[in-house]
Amino acid sequence: MPKVDTYVINLDSRQDRCNCMALQLRDAPQAVYRQAAVAGSECPDLQADKHSFYGDHDHVREKSLFCSNYKIWQHANSSEADFIIVMED
Repeated sequence: MPKVDTYVINLDSRQDRCNCMALQLRDAPQAVYRQAAVAGSECPDLQADKHSFYGDHDHVREKSLFCSNYKIWQHANSSEADFIIVMED
């Protein structure tokens, strides 16, 4: 059977959402990890892709979400999981 890990991105200031996700995933058969949402500056090794930053999007939040996902992939890369699931609260 393949090994699956689940990651949930959650803001530190939103404990209520973390509790809600924990309740929904409490019976999940796979490991579930919380990834704190981090600022884009937490990933200094990532270069900005200015070509994808267009329009009226909140680019600060986009970079933060990308960095949070990047942190998950770094962790998952060193795990034994065959598959991962990434969720946002």
